[in-house]
Amino acid sequence: MPTDLTYELLQRWELIAEVIPTIDYPEEAIEEGDWLKVYNTLANNRFDMEEASEKLAEGA
Repeated sequence: MPTDLTYELLQRWELIAEVIPTIDYPEEAIEEGDWLKVYNTLANNRFDMEEASEKLAEGA
């Protein structure tokens, strides 16, 4: 069972994915509780997320 922190992180991930189209959000996998697929999606998004984070930091 996911923790409250996990749900908070998922909410942030979903919001970021709405703004940055190259970042996938595995809504169906989350609803189905397929945490391995969620993890794999997170791993596949890693470089796009890091790049977006760097751009945000530069603009701050």
